[in-house]
Amino acid sequence: MTESVVVPDDVAREFAHAAAEHLATAAEVRTLHIKGLALDPSLRRDPISNDVDILVDPAGTSALCERLAEAGWVIETDFVSGSPFEHAATWHHPVWGYLDVHRWWPGIEIDPAQAFDLMWAARRPRQFAGAAAAVPALIDQRVILLLNAARAGSHARPQDLDSSWRELTHTQQQQLRARIGQFRAEPAFAVTQGTLEQFRARRSYRLWRAVSQPTSRTAEWYARMYAADGLAGRLRLIGRAVVVNRQHLEVLAGRPLRRRELLAAQWRRVRETGRELSKAARRPERHR
Repeated sequence: MTESVVVPDDVAREFAHAAAEHLATAAEVRTLHIKGLALDPSLRRDPISNDVDILVDPAGTSALCERLAEAGWVIETDFVSGSPFEHAATWHHPVWGYLDVHRWWPGIEIDPAQAFDLMWAARRPRQFAGAAAAVPALIDQRVILLLNAARAGSHARPQDLDSSWRELTHTQQQQLRARIGQFRAEPAFAVTQGTLEQFRARRSYRLWRAVSQPTSRTAEWYARMYAADGLAGRLRLIGRAVVVNRQHLEVLAGRPLRRRELLAAQWRRVRETGRELSKAARRPERHR
């Protein structure tokens, strides 16, 4: 009889980071390991997340995803259905667990490739289970945590805000503001400071208001369409707004859904969207 061995979570995550780095190296894709074990000790919290997060050079996203599939990873949530920002895909491996692949970071409003280059230029070396890898500089780790807190809104972890902003000296805060300015991430940062209203003129204002505050699904989609690039981007979002997210439903169910179940879920989505649009039409001031 084979004896099972319980591997400590930190050890398992260490090897998951190493496995992801091995595949990224094989695919010749620049990768930065973020959050969780990748954080500087001064920013790390307990307990460590159960998944592993990496930020990849946007140009190498497809190549890395192909390598992941070849190595036995299975995609659970793709980029399109993962979040309102369509920034990350979640993969799972029976041995290594969960991996979130980020192709950009929500809140950063310069070109994703340019943003990655800025972080890459300031990167720091880090080893995971003996594998040489890279993590963002401390200042960029703080930016990532702050922008993540902006998405969390009232559910943001106080310790993230403390270690990334409140506990910093005035000089450190000024340096961090300058870095945020380089990324044009001021609206998202303003969410963490309670000053979002100062950025009503930015196209991303409505989206950050929607994701950081309790709101309806319709209001969120309206904000996403307003923030989208061009007519084509807006039409694509309109087409998806009424289509049920099959991946999400199957993750919740823990199994593939039957055709009848999908049709029932789609009908509920159409009715729900109709009700919310009717409410929005009676209260147009919420979209201003």
